Amino acid sequence: MSSISGYTGGGSIADTRRKQNKRDEAIRKKIEGELARKRTISTTGGLRNQKGRKAIVGKGTVAALKPSPALTVPETISVSDASQLCAAKRTDCVLVVDDEEGLCGIFTAKDLAYRVTAESLDPRTTPVSAIMTRNPMVTRDTTSATEALQLMVQRHFRHLPVCNEDGNVVGLLDITKVFHEALAKVERSSTASEKLYSALEGVQSELGNGLGSNPQAAAMLAYVESLREKTALPDLTTVMDSHTQPATVGPRTTVLHPNDSASVIEDDESTAPKAGHGAISSIGGTASQVPAVPVDDGTYVFKFRTPSGRTHRFQARNDNIENLHDIVAGKLSTDPFFTEWDTNSTVSKPDSTDFQLQYTDADGDIVVMSSDTDVEDAVKIARTAHMDRVVLIIQGGKGWEAGAAQSEAKAKEVTEAAIVETKEVDKAEAAIEEAIVTAPPAEVHVSPPSPAIPDDVLGIPRDLILPASIGALAVVIIGIFTISRLTRD
Repeated sequence: MSSISGYTGGGSIADTRRKQNKRDEAIRKKIEGELARKRTISTTGGLRNQKGRKAIVGKGTVAALKPSPALTVPETISVSDASQLCAAKRTDCVLVVDDEEGLCGIFTAKDLAYRVTAESLDPRTTPVSAIMTRNPMVTRDTTSATEALQLMVQRHFRHLPVCNEDGNVVGLLDITKVFHEALAKVERSSTASEKLYSALEGVQSELGNGLGSNPQAAAMLAYVESLREKTALPDLTTVMDSHTQPATVGPRTTVLHPNDSASVIEDDESTAPKAGHGAISSIGGTASQVPAVPVDDGTYVFKFRTPSGRTHRFQARNDNIENLHDIVAGKLSTDPFFTEWDTNSTVSKPDSTDFQLQYTDADGDIVVMSSDTDVEDAVKIARTAHMDRVVLIIQGGKGWEAGAAQSEAKAKEVTEAAIVETKEVDKAEAAIEEAIVTAPPAEVHVSPPSPAIPDDVLGIPRDLILPASIGALAVVIIGIFTISRLTRD
């Protein structure tokens, strides 16, 4: 029974695909028929010279890259039809021509994403002329491929129309072709220098130490060594910035509103729902909606304490130990433990970059973070424990132990002073609350005048309780502050 159902499901999928292919083919033929009624821009005129002579293509020029034929559409066509034509032709760019068949714009997938989808426009009713990039820059087919690459990189172009000496568009240049050509040139030069260096090494091994006494041979080896260094293939670390974080979204993030995945986590006090009528109305208003699913944007909140007692909370990637280490090192470099070090001390100043990151696992053990996997494990443990942060432990290197005792004493002193001050303030507030006694509400009625009864609370007039309480609280706070300053000095 299962095999029959599987066969039926496979047949339905195949039928659906055939119908979709037929529909796409019909759309493609319809658009090509509409374009055939007009004379489009010639895509072969620049590659042919006069009759009976072959076209001469310069080596290293744009024409040598063989630009792809330019696909043109009228400016009155809708965005939906232009997108379907791009899908049928397996391209992501078309040139837009006006009624006089002159180039007036270019339409790319970037325009579709930035100016149609992001602006919530209807692609079926929006013409291409409303969202295209007008008056695009063009390049000559005799231009150097390197110059074309520099132009595309500086102006952030992915496509560049190519025209001949008559001003007719003969093709469309993609940046991938130019990049591959430049990369092939670098690889060829590097391979040639490697071969030359290997040959000279063979000659040096055969001649032995006698080659070093020859100044001409030594100069040639030095030149080849410098040539090898200049043409060496660089790795990705030379063009990547470890401090740059890529923008990431989750699988449930919508196409139109990518900012739904929160990139900054706010404090719990600001994000928690407030109790009261506002919270009740908010819950009642969204009861019928589906609750928002938290989106993993590739970051998490980390928290650590410096040797001077300061606490830092930040957000970083949850799968990169180098990024996490750099952020912690940057915050430690401004910590008083390192900036206020006594220069007259016999102990050398500790290095703010000499430390190890640690965390506490589910068993209560201290684990050292030494790889990206350790960061991911720490985040998983925090999420399992329903914690919104990972608490990091900073294990300092040499020189940290000398100032650790002094820093701990300072931190303990500050903490004790804060606790004492908090207790004194709490006592003052409790005394004020006990002194203030509110009378029960009485019914309003008219009664004959009676002798005035003194409205006192504990011998103090009721209207003087609040000023007296504020004054007493101010005196207590000033006294605590003075005592703490004298003790610290």
